[in-house]
Amino acid sequence: LLCLKLTEIEFSKYSELEIIESGAFQETSIEHIHIPPSVIEICDIAFYNCLQLSEVVFHKQSRLKTIGKQAFYGCKNLSRIEFQPNSELRTIKEKAFLDTKLASISIPASAIDLEEGWCSGIENLKHVEVESGNARYLSVDGKYIIGKSNIEREDYDMLIICSCDLVEMNIPDTIRIIGPFALAQSKIQRILIPANVTK
Repeated sequence: LLCLKLTEIEFSKYSELEIIESGAFQETSIEHIHIPPSVIEICDIAFYNCLQLSEVVFHKQSRLKTIGKQAFYGCKNLSRIEFQPNSELRTIKEKAFLDTKLASISIPASAIDLEEGWCSGIENLKHVEVESGNARYLSVDGKYIIGKSNIEREDYDMLIICSCDLVEMNIPDTIRIIGPFALAQSKIQRILIPANVTK
């Protein structure tokens, strides 16, 4: 049963909640949520179609490891997600932020598995950042993210995502793979693809 008129969620500071299950808050009217530090997983479509949700904040001692598939899909007012510098987040799954208004996203150092299509449908993205110390991903000028197709590689051989306002781009020579949805929402007009690109 959907709680369509639910506007506010407050967790006790002693909360032991570990999992926000699939569809737990879907289509509610919540506007802001602070995720308690005990939560380790936000499952698929947990906040699906929460049209009023504009801000998600994770506790500074957050133990969150996974954001599920389409977890925030359809949260049309969601413009800010804030991860703390000591975040334990490892995985963002497919279409996690589809059809949101995220303008900026910073990937924490702990995140090493951005699943195929994790960034699809983010049409207002202007700034992308990766926290220093990330073993797999690197941001370039806050405008795009490159990564390693295999975490064991030394070079960054994959283009992951670029900001939507990018109109011109010279892809780095190390890139071999232009990843799924990497340029999908951009306003790109001119792009130089290096000879090394094979996929």
